[in-house]
Amino acid sequence: MNFQFYVEKLKGSSEYEEFMKNNKGAIPVSGFLVMDKQGAEPLVTSSKLGQSKEKSDNQQHFDFFVPEEKKMFSLKLEKGCELSSIDIFGESPPKEIDLDMDFDFNEVEDLILSRMEKEGVKNKIQKLLFSLQKKDGKHYLIGTIFISSLGLLKVSVDVEDMKIEDFEKKSFFDIVKIKKK
Repeated sequence: MNFQFYVEKLKGSSEYEEFMKNNKGAIPVSGFLVMDKQGAEPLVTSSKLGQSKEKSDNQQHFDFFVPEEKKMFSLKLEKGCELSSIDIFGESPPKEIDLDMDFDFNEVEDLILSRMEKEGVKNKIQKLLFSLQKKDGKHYLIGTIFISSLGLLKVSVDVEDMKIEDFEKKSFFDIVKIKKK
């Protein structure tokens, strides 16, 4: 799946058109994407026991900053382009991202898999969480990749040069410290 697929879905929605009409100075500042690699999970509903539905945890949000109001809004594509306000963190305004660029998430995943092999990480990817941001004049996918055996990877992918800048493997237990009683 490529980035432009999601941009076209965003720009093709009436909610986006209405938002941009009402917020002429709004600038895109980030994209948040979740890709669930574990597949669909069975979901049993109380009204139809024994039947299952496909449940996906895939998500795509595009965040916009409205400088005149100093507010941020998110358009959530998985809910039919639902608009919601979000909190701003930090003093400086976020940097504008380019919605016209294009890259393929399969290529990004291949980069991560190749780096995992190089680093000797044999776990399987379960879920990819990416935040598209601009820093130091370049676009990056800042990723948290959940892998089997309660592991995770922290990655930073320069999508303009299509290379991994940072790669770190962690365990869930590195993050959550278990206190002894």
